[in-house]
Amino acid sequence: MKKIINSLVVAGFISLNAEYCATGEFQGNVCKSYIVFESCKNVQIDAVSDNSGNLFEVKRCWDSVDEFKVLKNKSLCWVYTKAKGLGLFGYAVDAIKSPDFLHKNSNGKYEKVSPDYLVFECQEK
Repeated sequence: MKKIINSLVVAGFISLNAEYCATGEFQGNVCKSYIVFESCKNVQIDAVSDNSGNLFEVKRCWDSVDEFKVLKNKSLCWVYTKAKGLGLFGYAVDAIKSPDFLHKNSNGKYEKVSPDYLVFECQEK
């Protein structure tokens, strides 16, 4: 019994120190709400920008992710970009902490999008 508990403690410690690195492109789930329904689609996230409008690549490695799953021999990571279930306070938190995510449209111009989450192929290290 003591061996099992020690193994779980060690396994938990190892998973806490994991790093998740993107091996593919970033997709963002972008939703638009209408009066009666909501329409969502995945768009490629090509860059992020700061308050001054400077462009940066999306961070490739993360200390933690919100979800990690292996589906059809692909490892996928999810990172939620918006506060959930906090109402107006959640909107304020999002406005302060969330970077501007950018999608390059068919004209080659960046347009700001507001994804609920990012999903990407990743590797746990």
